[in-house]
Amino acid sequence: MKDVKVKPEISNLYSSPARDGRIGSIRAEVLGCISLNRTKPEVAVYMVCGDSAFSTDVLTGHRSPMWPCESLRACVLPVHHAFAQLFVGVFDVKGYNKENDYFCGRVVIDLAALRPDTEYDVTLPLRASSFVYDRRQRGVIRLRFSLHWFSERAAIMSYFKPTKGLSK
Repeated sequence: MKDVKVKPEISNLYSSPARDGRIGSIRAEVLGCISLNRTKPEVAVYMVCGDSAFSTDVLTGHRSPMWPCESLRACVLPVHHAFAQLFVGVFDVKGYNKENDYFCGRVVIDLAALRPDTEYDVTLPLRASSFVYDRRQRGVIRLRFSLHWFSERAAIMSYFKPTKGLSK
């Protein structure tokens, strides 16, 4: 394969694992939601892992939306610590004003509990909080995701790295 010259602007934007401290990546895909407690919702799903975020396309008018394969529904998020979490939030978006969005529920996935290079296809109940149990039905979300470590040694060593902002 021929070496490709990459412009410095592109190289600085995307960087490399050695320069920006990534130890792995998580590939996440939203397949659908079932039985959301809204009438004619305009549903969008937001995913956050560390300092990276992603938003799916907005689907309108269905309490059980399924994202088609042509839509914006999958992403690859960098992982900087083995103890990171993937936060997935489902919202009923109302126009361009994000203050009027209705929170439908959320899911938190601990990356430390996942096996690397294993594809998960799971259906998880949406909750209002990960700390407080609520009996109210909020619906479920179906996700497909997989975790990949660039180096298992780097993943283990990330537990011992000092984090920014903590005093010694």
